[in-house]
Amino acid sequence: MGGMEEPSTAATRLEVFSSIDVTSARGMGTALLVEISRSRASLLTDDVLGSVGHPLQLFLPQMEDVVVDAGGVLVRRGLPAAIVSLEPRGEKSLVRVALEPLGDAGHEHLFDAYLTSLLALAETDGGKRQSPRLVHRMSARYGDARAPGEVRDLSATGVGLRVRDTLVTGQECQVVLLDGAGEDLLSLTGVVRHQFLDARDAEFPLRLGIEFRRLVPERKQCLEALLRHYLALGSEVS
Repeated sequence: MGGMEEPSTAATRLEVFSSIDVTSARGMGTALLVEISRSRASLLTDDVLGSVGHPLQLFLPQMEDVVVDAGGVLVRRGLPAAIVSLEPRGEKSLVRVALEPLGDAGHEHLFDAYLTSLLALAETDGGKRQSPRLVHRMSARYGDARAPGEVRDLSATGVGLRVRDTLVTGQECQVVLLDGAGEDLLSLTGVVRHQFLDARDAEFPLRLGIEFRRLVPERKQCLEALLRHYLALGSEVS
């Protein structure tokens, strides 16, 4: 495994799919936390949370705490955020928010621990990858021909690729992640679980979903270190 280099775009987000409480000027509501990084988050909600620029508080699992305000009253304290965009998604809305500075080291530590815990969180829902995915762009090679592709998302148990050439579902496949200089960074063995066409993508019109298999402990450790590294780069989201 070569050196870890910061990519040209630090578009690192962690897919979550977790229900959370949200407060806004309109009161308390619930939302589905779709993805999060150190500076941004996306929520899917039935509720009207406000307009662009309106403040929110996100109450994330494992990092919610209670403080005493100036009047001696116990209050819940969440993650401060502000709405940056609203997009209709059927009967729901996709709300993208910018996360604001937390203000104290203790709260910052809780947030760091929450993000780190997501990497180790195993999900059991059918049809989902077993670990949360980092939405991250990097170059890759795959298959016997080492065909070029691009990583769409990466987790401890699999990878999503943008590619030009199809493979056979169920086929074993070697995926080589490349560093910023185009050199081999980490080689991983997997099985093609699904593939589909995205005709809107002229450069890489095919999508491959690959589940990692037969990873020796050293490879697993390298992959986990890589995930932690790219998660830490999420402070700048493009």
